[in-house]
Order: sequence, then C-alpha cells, then structure tokens
Amino acid sequence: MTCLFNTSKFRLVESCSHILAEELPKNPLVNDLWEAVQKNEDLSKRIIDRTTCCHLLVLDSLLNGKRVVVANTHLYFHPNADHIRLLQSCVALRLTQNLRNCQLELGKEVSLLFCGDINSTPGSGVFELMTLQHIDHSNEAWSSKPEEAVRDLSLYINPIAMETACGTPPFTNYTSGFSGCLDYIFFEKSKLVVEQVVPLPSLEEVT
Repeated sequence: MTCLFNTSKFRLVESCSHILAEELPKNPLVNDLWEAVQKNEDLSKRIIDRTTCCHLLVLDSLLNGKRVVVANTHLYFHPNADHIRLLQSCVALRLTQNLRNCQLELGKEVSLLFCGDINSTPGSGVFELMTLQHIDHSNEAWSSKPEEAVRDLSLYINPIAMETACGTPPFTNYTSGFSGCLDYIFFEKSKLVVEQVVPLPSLEEVT
C-alpha cells in the first residue's frame, strides 16, 4: 500500500502502518470492539484471519505549516462481509483520530483525509459511518452474515464530520461482473474544501 505526495508542497512528519486485526486484541483504543467480537467465535476467527492494513501519514504543509493526517486502506472484500468492513473501518478510524488528536495536543492545526478502496457502495454501513458520523447497533450491516453478527455495540459515533471529495460517481470499479462506487477520498469538511476533481472515465470509455 502506497501513499504518494508532492514533496514540493509537503514534508513527511510521521508514517506508520497497522494490521487492523492485530490492533483489536491489544489496543485499548478498541477495547469495546474487541469485547463485542469475542462474543462470537465465528466472527472472531474471520476478522482475526484478515491481514487488512491501514497506512497513516502526518504531512506538514510547506506553505503554511498546517498538518494533514492521511489514512489509506483497502478493506476486506466479500459479498457477505459488510460487518467485517464496518469493524475494520471502526478500528482504522480510531487509529486515525488518535493520531490526529496527538497532533492537536502538540498545538498543531490539523485536518484529516481518509482514503482507499472501501469495498462499500453508497448506502452501506461503512459509508453511513463516514458521512453521517454514526451507525446504530440495529443497522443491518452488523449482521450481513447472520451467524457472525456483531451484537451488543451501542450507537457508534464517528466524531469527525466528513464528506467525499469526488462525490459518489456511478462507478470507480468496472468489470464484466460488477460495477459500482467502492473507492473514496473522505475529507474533514470543517477544515478542507474541494477545489477541483479529475473527471473519471465515462461508461462509454470503459466498455
């Protein structure tokens, strides 16, 4: 997994990578998630077997000294794995928000970007969490595979209001068997503004 940035505009302050499943049993930031996962043996095995990574960067603007925390990930793909992706995104968000908070404690002005192949379409649980800032325990995404359903998690809050930089185009992934919007750049909307978007290929261009 790679994150590229313009070195004439930004300086790398910090870079780290996390295997999300490894964070669950050991990181106090996600104790509540791990407690819920452990109540279901099938769920626990499935998510712990995943090697999904989240890459985090802190960039310092050479123009104004403001900082940007960038998260980049590629969530697990499987048709019946909305609950796995939702748990993975919750872990990744906690790690990202913690890094952002550390920068704030240093007195830095900081904003957040959360990017990647989320393997989730608009209207999914992950998309709802990212854009509406919360997801209720009753959301069907928690039980996309009933025998692995996530139980006993109350209203889950994402404290940072985010929007998608490119909106929700008809597709970011197009194959003979599937087309849809799966890839996003979520940005902290109180700190950042979209000035320009590179147009995506049209349906005619990819068919």
